[in-house]
Amino acid sequence: METATEYYNFMFVTQADKRTTTWPLMSSPLLPLALICGYLFAVYHFLPKYMTGRRPYRLKGYLWVYNLAQVVSCFVIIYGLTASGWRIHHLVDCQVIDLSNNPNAIRTAQCVWFYFALKVVELTETFVFILRKKYKQVSPLHVFHHASTVFCAWVGVKFYPGGMSSIPIILNSIVHIVMYSYYFLSSLGPGVQRKWLQPIKPIVTRIQIIQLLILLVLAPQAFSPRCAVPDLLIYLCVPDFIINLILFLRFYARSYNKK
Repeated sequence: METATEYYNFMFVTQADKRTTTWPLMSSPLLPLALICGYLFAVYHFLPKYMTGRRPYRLKGYLWVYNLAQVVSCFVIIYGLTASGWRIHHLVDCQVIDLSNNPNAIRTAQCVWFYFALKVVELTETFVFILRKKYKQVSPLHVFHHASTVFCAWVGVKFYPGGMSSIPIILNSIVHIVMYSYYFLSSLGPGVQRKWLQPIKPIVTRIQIIQLLILLVLAPQAFSPRCAVPDLLIYLCVPDFIINLILFLRFYARSYNKK
């Protein structure tokens, strides 16, 4: 027991970024794990049981506001990170994290935390699918992607809120601007979907796949001593990228490839 306590203190106290420890949901790994467990309970038990015998909710107004808010939030994250010093050349030249209390460094960390908070909010998308009785969209890919991203984002804020960890945040935010813009237009009705969006639908999935391939190509940079990325972040996020890539490829093959 003493050894486990020492390891916990070493990992989540000594190794953690002292600036973010007191921020919301950042004090203990039990908090994101509790969120994920509550999410899985709601998705696989509570909400399906609640919707039994009920008519599906429409929620169109909510979806319009939600999708637009996601687009705006992604633009805010991209602006915050680039204004704090992130540049496109950091894709090929590892950006070392600034752990000081410099205003730009703090703003970068705040952007990374805001990204994590956005991933927590995105868990509600599954709830909306169930409330609308769109059970087909509650796929293993959807549930795993949302749950695992929450924990990976939490680890990023806890140990490395900036530097190289900004790369997946920038890429993912760009992808989500495209994706939620597509969802917003889709929510305008079947006429828009059939006339304008049907050919675009597979392209959105391709963009998500390309994003994961880029992240896997760039991942070896994390092993450079200059980057000094914590091992836990690498060992969690790289397998997560691989699993998500496999699931997205399977989804694409099943949905869009003609036999």
